[in-house]
Amino acid sequence: MFYGGTFFKAWGAYPVYVGLHDYAKSLANHIEIINDGGSVNIFPEGKRTTDGAIKTARGGAAYLSYATRAAIVPVRFEGNFNLTLKEFFTRRRHFAIFFGKPLYAMNDPNTSLSDNDFKMFTNLVMESVKKLCITV
Repeated sequence: MFYGGTFFKAWGAYPVYVGLHDYAKSLANHIEIINDGGSVNIFPEGKRTTDGAIKTARGGAAYLSYATRAAIVPVRFEGNFNLTLKEFFTRRRHFAIFFGKPLYAMNDPNTSLSDNDFKMFTNLVMESVKKLCITV
């Protein structure tokens, strides 16, 4: 299938291994990219929205910040929900991207955080995303 792993890797995307119930294993590719000096774009909700509303996040974003000591930059995209290919190519839709202030999960290596701690922090990130300017 063209719209699969090869297609996304060509664009620089890497998989998250779902169903492992272990952030370190699930996000191994992303941890390696960040530790090698790269950056990643993840969607903390775990899937695309079906109604355009921001949903409850999972804890992966906070875990990545905690494990790599990298910042989380909240980003909000506006104007792209239910975008059609025709609208995209004819430029009939206007988009806006808003960036928030960088946030860091607790990075004390002597502190052990639980799955619930990661989810709580990632939901704070999502609250920051919700507060970003909406103009479109």
